Amino acid sequence: MFLFRDVTQGVNACRNLPAPWAPHRAAKSVYLYTTGMNSRHLAKAQLEMLFERLAPGTHYLAKLKGRMFAEGFPPDDELFELVRNAHEAAHALSIRVHYLACGTGQPSRERPK
Repeated sequence: MFLFRDVTQGVNACRNLPAPWAPHRAAKSVYLYTTGMNSRHLAKAQLEMLFERLAPGTHYLAKLKGRMFAEGFPPDDELFELVRNAHEAAHALSIRVHYLACGTGQPSRERPK
C-alpha cells in the first residue's frame, strides 16, 4: 500500500487506483475507504516524505505569522488568529509525523546531558 503516487503519472493517476483504494461516497463530502489503513501502516520512507512535504508550508506559515506580528496585527484580529492556528496545527502535524518516522510515535523522555 502506498500513500503517495508517482506524480509523473499525471493528474489522472488516482483513476488508476485498484478497487480497494477507491473511495465510496457515503454522504456529502464524507468518504469511506475499504482498507483499514491508519498511520501505523505507513512505512518510514513514506513518513519521511510526508514530513519533507509539510516543512515548506509550515515554514511559510511561521514566517507569515512573524511578519503579521511585526506589522502590528492585533492579537484578536481574525486573520492573525487563523494564521496562528494554522501554523500551530501544521507544526503539530509535522512533529507527530517526525516522531512516527523515528519509530517511537512519541517524543523522547530522556533529558539531554
